[in-house]
Amino acid sequence: NQKVYAQFVYENLGIDKAAMIYGGDDVGVEVNGAFTESFEALGGKIVYSQQFVKGTTKDFKPLITAAVNAGAELINMSASYNEAGLLVTQARDLDIMIPIMGTNQTANDDFLAIVGEKGEMGDGYYAIS
Repeated sequence: NQKVYAQFVYENLGIDKAAMIYGGDDVGVEVNGAFTESFEALGGKIVYSQQFVKGTTKDFKPLITAAVNAGAELINMSASYNEAGLLVTQARDLDIMIPIMGTNQTANDDFLAIVGEKGEMGDGYYAIS
């Protein structure tokens, strides 16, 4: 439920500026819309929102950089575990350490293998389900 996720980000993490990076399929568009609506209703602001082509996009650095340059304090990503793994790894390679939140598809060993066996690349990562 995106309302609960938005509430967690806004109230528990104390974040009021977020970015949405999401796959351009129906699920990604729906997640983006629901999170954005709920987050903004709480008083938060989506400072950057961008679709990517699921299964094709491999370089997330331009999207990550644009999100941070827009003032995002968190990146919410609707993607599969492999895409989320690439985004987290690339963000940390850029020394961008803001929290990143993804779907329950990332709560698995395959995601952890991408971000680092001990999860060190996944510091500040929240998998929501």
